[in-house]
Amino acid sequence: MKKESQIVAAGFDMEATLVDGTEPLHAQAYMEGARFAGVECKDVVQAIETLQFIGGSDERVAQRIVELSEGKANYEAVLGVIQDTYDKLFQQTESITPIPWVEYQLDQMQRWGVDLCMQTGTPMQYIDKITDLSGLNKWFTRERMVLPCDVKNGKPSPEPIIEVANRLDVPPERLMFFGDAPKDMQAARAAKAKAIGIPYYKLACAIIPLFRAGANRVYASWFQVEVNELIANFDSL
Repeated sequence: MKKESQIVAAGFDMEATLVDGTEPLHAQAYMEGARFAGVECKDVVQAIETLQFIGGSDERVAQRIVELSEGKANYEAVLGVIQDTYDKLFQQTESITPIPWVEYQLDQMQRWGVDLCMQTGTPMQYIDKITDLSGLNKWFTRERMVLPCDVKNGKPSPEPIIEVANRLDVPPERLMFFGDAPKDMQAARAAKAKAIGIPYYKLACAIIPLFRAGANRVYASWFQVEVNELIANFDSL
């Protein structure tokens, strides 16, 4: 039996960390909401910098758009445009897949005896399609998914990360949590877990905020992750 000091478990954000195909839909929906409100977003880079949407909820991004419109736009109207646009795009897509190298790395973690649990703030009506098309059900049973209905407070609160640790029956201090957004890093650090950043957008405006949010490590992609090295150096991360 492993000593507690040797146990390492892993938690993961879902969209844009494990799963590809939905993040571009969110970006399109947020840009449409901005256009509706008269807020300029010429491309994704400008949208990231202006709307600060990475890891954000629809509600938070809608509020940001209203603020940028100097109060000229109606919050409920902007939120409606965002949610309607995303819902239409989501219903049309069948292109939801694991991010490159995710499957390999999940298998590697299991081979090294690392227990896995996924956490997401994705609205419940989208989760089944995402997990079915991406094949995440291979690694994550319902008991190994912390969903919005399982917690009172979402990230950056530490509550979702603590629940991940509870599901895996490990202290949060023995958990490494992977995410693409600053709030993932903030939540992990607040829970005393190791915060591992893997940005979806390979842009400075997406990478630098991960460091600022307290990431213990940031990888450019899943290809760079070396599971055995992470485990061996866990305590010094």
